[in-house]
This record gives sequence, C-alpha cells and structure tokens, in this order.
Amino acid sequence: APSKRAPPLGMSRASEMTALVPGCGRGYAVAALAKLDRFKHATGLEISSTAQKACEDYLKQEGVQSKASVVVADFFTHETQYNLVYDCTFLCAIPPSMRESWADQMSKIVAPGGELFQIVFPINESRDANVGPPFALSKSLVEGLLVPRGFTLVSYGASEQAARKAPGAEAVARWRRHE
Repeated sequence: APSKRAPPLGMSRASEMTALVPGCGRGYAVAALAKLDRFKHATGLEISSTAQKACEDYLKQEGVQSKASVVVADFFTHETQYNLVYDCTFLCAIPPSMRESWADQMSKIVAPGGELFQIVFPINESRDANVGPPFALSKSLVEGLLVPRGFTLVSYGASEQAARKAPGAEAVARWRRHE
C-alpha cells in the first residue's frame, strides 16, 4: 500500500509514483494504471465490499495484484495522498450538494505537484443540474471548484471516443495541483 504522503509528480521517479481511482467499480482503470511502469502502486476506492470483491477478482485476472489493490473506504475521509487521481465519472455520480466537499478532498489527496485526470461527463448546459446521476457537469463548473483550491488546468478536450460517438458530451481534463 502507498505511503500517506506521495512525492510531487514531477519530482518522482517512476518507481515511486502512486495512483488512486475513486469509485473504481470493477477495476478496469486500476488495472490499466498498475500495468504502466511509471506507477509503483494503483489503488481503487469503493464504498462496498461487493464492488471490492469484483475489483479484486479483475485485478487478479489481469495479473496486477502485486501493484494494485482496492480498499473499502469513504472518499471524503480518505487521507492518503497520490501522485495521480483518476476521476472517471466519479464527480458526476455524487449529488451537486457534495461538489464542494469533493473539491476540498481532491486538494487533500492529490499530492503537491500531482495531477487529477478527469472525465467531465455529461456535459449538458441545458440539463437541470439536480437531475441524475449522472449529474450534468461543465468545464466552468469544474474550474470553479478546483482553481480556488490550487489546481491549474493543464489540458482540456474531447476524448477520441466521445468525439466519434457524441461530440461535446464528454471531455478529458488534466489538472495539476500547485506545489
């Protein structure tokens, strides 16, 4: 398991870097990160032991259980810092009333100099913000949450898959936390 405080992404040797996937589901992203040489360990975070078991089975099937794990914990009280946090539709799954808490927590668990890689979905400015999940997001909404908490937007654009299937409905954002 990773230490409680991760070194900054830009200053880390590949063998020291850690990643977190909150709301990891079956663990596809956790396994993909664990397969990358740049990460020492990838952790999935789930709220149920049923999801944990499904993820552990997948990590074992993929042969990455030595570099990956899944824990049952509350994202909002999780204390470990990571070089990279991958939010793959986690923010859109939580009620809008919890968005400020999500941003506060991201500023605690993304190590200084670390990055938040996020799928911003669904992007729909005309949709009622309180209808979901998934709850509608936008670039400006996420900027309003993260910029005041010390994050800089590094890149933002449509994923290749989204550009083919539903242009404008999804974007990939890469944020860096100030050191």
